[in-house]
Formats: sequence, structure tokens, C-alpha cells
Amino acid sequence: MVPKEIQNLAATWKQTGQENIDKQLEAAGLGWAKRKIAVNLSTTVTFSFPDDDTFYVDFVTKVMSKKEKFSISKVTKHKNFLDEDVESELFVEDGHLVMVTKGGSPGEIRTVRIVEGDKLTIKTTVVKKNVTGIRTFERQK
Repeated sequence: MVPKEIQNLAATWKQTGQENIDKQLEAAGLGWAKRKIAVNLSTTVTFSFPDDDTFYVDFVTKVMSKKEKFSISKVTKHKNFLDEDVESELFVEDGHLVMVTKGGSPGEIRTVRIVEGDKLTIKTTVVKKNVTGIRTFERQK
């Protein structure tokens, strides 16, 4: 069963703000032009749990969209935004869904998704450079 603490992630979320995203993307190895585009795009993301072991992510911007599926109970192999082979592990920590991605050139990336009412905060940290970017979202009705 999907842990009760994270079931409230299942929704569509529209980005309302961001902090330090350019620096976080730079630390992760994204080039200047792609960073500038990414910083200026508003994201809509839908999270769902189609079964007890799957976390599904569907995000859309004006220039791209991507769908990803992650296992909740084991490591998931996939490609990162630099098209490198990586592995991600999901777990619940302090009531929040945490994803740790390893294997790509940026090194370990830790993403924490925090839901408070109808607000979602996603904190992404490039661990070896200790740089965190924060995106905030509002639940769509």
C-alpha cells in the first residue's frame, strides 16, 4: 500500500514560484541556454500512484513534457535530464517523499516533495556541491 503520509501528493500541481533554480541546474551540469529556458518556464506536474508500488510523474511545460514511472519499493533505472543512465530510490522521510538519484555526472541528487494543504514544495539538492533549488506549486482543482 502507498504510505499514508505521501498519498496527498496524488494531484495536479501548477508552479507558482521558484528560488535558486538557475544555480541548482548549473551545479547539476545544465548549460547556460537550457538553464535560462528552464528558469523561465512554468511547470504543471501530475503525480499519481496507479498501484501500491508505483509513483508516476507527468510534467508539462510550453516546450516539453515527460512521463516517468518509479518503483516505491526498489531502485528504478532511468535516464536523467543529461540523458545519462542513473538509478533512483524513493522512500518516506519525516512524512515526505524523498528521491535520491545516483549515477550521473552531477553525482547524487536528492529531491524532497513536501505537501502542506494545497501547497507543494519541491527541494532539489545537488549533494556534492550543496546547492538547492526550490519550486513551489499549488494544487489544481
